[in-house]
Amino acid sequence: MFKQKNLKRLIAIVLIICCYTLKAQNEAEKIIPKDTIKVIIDSVATLVESNYISQKIGKDMGDFIKEKHRKGKYNGLTYQKLGRELKNDFRKISNDSHMSAFYDKFEETPEEDILALKTREVGEQSNYGYEEIKLYEENIAYLKISHFSSGVYFEEVKKTIDHVLSLVKSSNALIIDLRDNPGGVEELVSYLASYFFEGKSMHLQEYYARYTDRRRTIQTTERLPGKKLPDLPLYILINKGTGSAAESFAYIMKHLNRAIIIGETSVGGGNGSNTFRITNKFSVQIATWETINAITKTSWEKTGVIPHIKTNSKKALKKALELAQATGESYNEKRIEGYNLKIKGLKNVLNNFSSTSSNKVIVDQLKYLVEEGIINEVGIHRLGSRFFNNLQKPIVSEAIFKASTLLFPDSATSHSIYAQVLNLNGNIDAAISYYSKAIELGQKNGISDSDLERYKQNLDTLKHEKLANKPEQ
Repeated sequence: MFKQKNLKRLIAIVLIICCYTLKAQNEAEKIIPKDTIKVIIDSVATLVESNYISQKIGKDMGDFIKEKHRKGKYNGLTYQKLGRELKNDFRKISNDSHMSAFYDKFEETPEEDILALKTREVGEQSNYGYEEIKLYEENIAYLKISHFSSGVYFEEVKKTIDHVLSLVKSSNALIIDLRDNPGGVEELVSYLASYFFEGKSMHLQEYYARYTDRRRTIQTTERLPGKKLPDLPLYILINKGTGSAAESFAYIMKHLNRAIIIGETSVGGGNGSNTFRITNKFSVQIATWETINAITKTSWEKTGVIPHIKTNSKKALKKALELAQATGESYNEKRIEGYNLKIKGLKNVLNNFSSTSSNKVIVDQLKYLVEEGIINEVGIHRLGSRFFNNLQKPIVSEAIFKASTLLFPDSATSHSIYAQVLNLNGNIDAAISYYSKAIELGQKNGISDSDLERYKQNLDTLKHEKLANKPEQ
């Protein structure tokens, strides 16, 4: 019964989307009235002349389409055909891949707007562009990004980036495939790039708009939810279909010497754009922002991103895998060497820890090991138990278990075990406090009834012991 209901709901959603798409297609194929054509051409010409990056080229495009309209060349076209015609006219004059025009129905009701947002190809329907992730031999990670989504999904895409990069953090090298990626949002480019640079926020690029005399910039994000990967060997695949924001990522990483670019020279769409609505069914995209890279002081406009290693698009992945396997092995050896040094550092801290030592030194050492995936919560508990039971060092054990509550603040288990150790070390008041916290977290996070009951019994036992040991008045 449950499956039938879900199936009916899915069919209903698909039918709504299909009806919505068919309706849009029908309207896009309608012949545009002559008076509407005139409004569109006059408006587009004015906008292009005012807003295009180059004032001269903008005027040339405006004059061209007005003259073509005067000769009746746009009459009798549908919205789709007019969009294609204007796009071709713009690009013939400007050679700018960001110049375009298209049918663009205005969603008049909130319901239509919500559905349009939900069904857009650059949204969740395509996982915001993060299309594929896999692991090749020799622990080489591969990530396919088909587009850089849209600004309306900015927060959702950031979460997707955080999650995806958490999956590759332990790899020996990473290949990011941007072949046939048409672009998207520059701010998402800078957010992705942030994972590959350590330190403070770094200026990446500036964008200048002539029509408003305005400048904006993108930079790396200093603090991220996930682990940064500043030393991970990185390879980026591009081809003739890599455009705009995808080119931006490759260009930035190339000129900061952070990645090896492999494949074919890209599209050459270095200018940023804005979309202007002309009518409730038609919009124009105009290149309005000139890109100025922080390193080169120019961009990839018309030249494209030139790869370090030129090869046929189909052969790019194979070449990247060959290089990644070689560099990945060296990277992994250095990483393991670093792990050993950190483990030795933790060993020294634990062996020299005393009642007068700061618990922060243990927390800092364990935090690094947790972030690197060397130890987890269970591993910390085993380490604490070893110092308590085998090595007979209760003070060190208590410090380890306290660190676990700080590193895993939402864990009822860590708080419960720390409470046990506090009790064994004679600190009943603190043990009562941590058992109470464990119960609170357990109720919040939905742990098993048996564990929750055990925490409550232990808490009651401690409270009775405290009362029994209380001096008589």
